[in-house]
Amino acid sequence: MIKHLALKLFSFLLIFITQFQNCDFNLNFGMTEFEYDQYPSIPFEFEKLSLEATLEPDQNLIKGVAGYTMKIKAPVQDQLVLHTAALEIDGVTLNNAEIGFLIKADSLIIPLEDSLEAEQEVQLAITWQAQSIFGTHKDRFGTMWAGLNPLALRHWLPVYDHPSVETVVEAEFIIPADLSITFNGNKLADELLSTEQKRVRWETSTPVPVTGLSFVLGNFVHQEAMAGTKKIRVYGAEEIINQEEISALLAEAIQTKRSVENALSFEFPYESLNIIVLEDSYWDEIQSGAGIIYLYKNLGNLSAQLKRGIYGQWFGQYQRIRDFEYGMLYQELLKTALHYSVYDESALLVIDEEDPHISSFIWNELQNGFKNQDPFFRKTITGSLEPLIKSNKGLMNDTFYTDFWYAQTGLNWKEMDIWGSQDPDVDPDPASPEYSLSADYDEVDSKVVFAFEHINGDSSTLSGLNAVIYTMEDSTTQRISFTGQNDRVQIDVPMNVEYVALNSGVTAIDQIQVERFPLFFLLNQLRSNNIKDRETAARLLQFHTDNPDLQLALRDALESETNAIVKARLLETFGLFTKGASGTEQVFLQELNNESEAIQIGVIKSLSAYQGNEMVQGSIRNKAIRTENRLVFDEALKSYKKISSDQELVSLASTLLQADPTGVKTFEALKMSVDLDSTYRSFELLQQLSGSEFPPKTRFQSISLLLDHINKIENRTSLFEAWLMDFDPRIRFTAMSGIDLLSKEDSEQLLELVDQNKADFRFE
Repeated sequence: MIKHLALKLFSFLLIFITQFQNCDFNLNFGMTEFEYDQYPSIPFEFEKLSLEATLEPDQNLIKGVAGYTMKIKAPVQDQLVLHTAALEIDGVTLNNAEIGFLIKADSLIIPLEDSLEAEQEVQLAITWQAQSIFGTHKDRFGTMWAGLNPLALRHWLPVYDHPSVETVVEAEFIIPADLSITFNGNKLADELLSTEQKRVRWETSTPVPVTGLSFVLGNFVHQEAMAGTKKIRVYGAEEIINQEEISALLAEAIQTKRSVENALSFEFPYESLNIIVLEDSYWDEIQSGAGIIYLYKNLGNLSAQLKRGIYGQWFGQYQRIRDFEYGMLYQELLKTALHYSVYDESALLVIDEEDPHISSFIWNELQNGFKNQDPFFRKTITGSLEPLIKSNKGLMNDTFYTDFWYAQTGLNWKEMDIWGSQDPDVDPDPASPEYSLSADYDEVDSKVVFAFEHINGDSSTLSGLNAVIYTMEDSTTQRISFTGQNDRVQIDVPMNVEYVALNSGVTAIDQIQVERFPLFFLLNQLRSNNIKDRETAARLLQFHTDNPDLQLALRDALESETNAIVKARLLETFGLFTKGASGTEQVFLQELNNESEAIQIGVIKSLSAYQGNEMVQGSIRNKAIRTENRLVFDEALKSYKKISSDQELVSLASTLLQADPTGVKTFEALKMSVDLDSTYRSFELLQQLSGSEFPPKTRFQSISLLLDHINKIENRTSLFEAWLMDFDPRIRFTAMSGIDLLSKEDSEQLLELVDQNKADFRFE
């Protein structure tokens, strides 16, 4: 199965991995290391966790006391061991008496003077604080939350971090007064302590797996409703979601929960469901905990994420797997089968090549393939859902599901293809021929001669188009066929022909590059009632720039044209005639703020010819700064680069940065200027863009561009130090990938930070 998985993921991962060819560490995405011990020594059970924690999001700090009511399971226990990776332990008490402790690797070891016996109950309390970049995340809006990746819990909470451990929880959080906090279970109280702080209490009366614990602290809007006996709440940051979207998610959550309960004949396993919508996943492979689900804008399709998260409450939380790979494969398969038991359509997530989530990739593959699977396969998996969930809870052994299906069928399910056949993508045939085409009109003999020249594809096949011949009275259609490297086709037309238009036949018209056409036809075609024909004529007139007298006809057409698309093409063509001539710019400038996107783009393309014209330069600059339309901005930026100096382009980027909260426009300008900027001001701006106040994708792109020029940057070592300790693991990974670009002396200064980052097993 590992080999099979590797083959399925190879093409997806290759793009990401090859961005970092200089890496001297392995990227394993947790396929091996993202798992828990198979037979951990846990001679006790948690009966209750009493958590008192103060959160200081500005410092990414969580501190407090974790109190455990523990029951000993085996005799003669002379020590207690919990996980405390990177935590600062301030003190430990056992039954209210202070006790010594040791820290070894990621473990808190508590030696006992008097050994504990089976069935004995003890009270253990640990005072700690944490500022972990591995256990918690913080985004640009100040939202702070606990990640759910395997082994992340021990980075923010002293606990025995293993999916076999579960407990009820009473949690009391001291937080800033203007924020709210969400946790597993139900909120009991929200009490203002001062103008600066408040106390919020949450409780889970149903035991939950500790690996499914998570909190999120931020400024949220929310809605809630009862779904049967369970409450469902949906939270989201105001910057990324509105009340209408929250309402739709709440309604869908209620419906999906009810549908799954009916499909499984099994009630939702936790006392409430809390759903939080955030901007970015920060590369968390696990997106749902026990009664808590995170939805991330960067993964797209919030509806699909929500459904997958709800299915995971049964297959992922109520039933859990130690082995990350096994659980990822087979629990995603079960969730997919559950999905198709409830819904007919697939629920695909967004796959971003710059931000690969293996679990999302597997979900999408199964979503595409399951409905095309062999009926016996689908029946076996779907039919097992209810008996599986009713017969077992908690931690499943590493072969639990495949053993279950083997017992039913006698087949080795570890060797079976779980992916199914994928729906083929509908792509144009790469062998389809492409041709260029020009036409001449013989007025004497009333004939049109088409000349075809092969460009690409298979020229041995017979190609064909439909020629529509228009007169004042009617229209007729003739088929024209052509083949080979060069071909000429002649057709007869009436003496009163107005124009001839070409449409798709055997060959798609999009595969024909139509060039010079008879001017007589095009001028008539500009008066057609058919918008598409007028647009084609406006575009093809560009092949007649050798006839300056056409400018008057184009001006007349511009004044009378009412369709925005046609007018945009006319403006582009007119620009090819004027070629930046002084005095003609007003034709374009008066249309620069037209509400039509197409007209704005056509105008901007034409204005790129007016080099040295300060009025045009200023107008294009203002358009780039003010427009919120990405296509218009891209065209304005390209035109501005043509008519401005390198330093003026850098100046534009600096101005954009002040009014561009996403940094997207600024980055595009810097991408153009960075190789041309002799002052290195572009590097300073890119460093600002890499800051935490910008969206993750902007930061990632900015850092990647800085790495391309890293040895030109004087403060490169301090930059790496900041990146290697960033909240976002993708930023840390990107920084680690660039270590080899530094000098030996610079890289040696960073080795300690590199070693710290290996706490994230994905890039050990």
